[in-house]
Amino acid sequence: MSDIWEDEDSDYERKMADREWNRLQDQHGVIGYTEGVEEAKEQHLQVGFDDGYSIGASIGLQVGRMQFKLESLLAELKSKQEDKSTEQETKRLQELYTKLKNLKYDQIFTKEWFKNGHENPAELECIVNEYNNLTKNKLFNP
Repeated sequence: MSDIWEDEDSDYERKMADREWNRLQDQHGVIGYTEGVEEAKEQHLQVGFDDGYSIGASIGLQVGRMQFKLESLLAELKSKQEDKSTEQETKRLQELYTKLKNLKYDQIFTKEWFKNGHENPAELECIVNEYNNLTKNKLFNP
């Protein structure tokens, strides 16, 4: 009879040891995975922030410069006696200025913008091009 109990005890102990081994493997696998994900996040988060910061700053400068150009040109035109020849262009500049002031974050950084490799935002490019077309006229050269 002792042989029967001995076999059962060793089977039981082996099964319990296997269960404990599997539990420890699962637990350590989860811990290792979690630590790996956290480390990767930290490494890539900084790179993403650095890239995004420089891109955002560049676009912010473009918007600020364009706003300055439009504001100065509009102020100059308003300070002069308006004549009928510049009235239409002044109105177009004012509309362009309003369009720039109303430009929202999600209009600049669209899904297409992210997919196309961070080129100049299309909405901002339209404003810059329209400004350049308007200022080709000698009356509007600041």
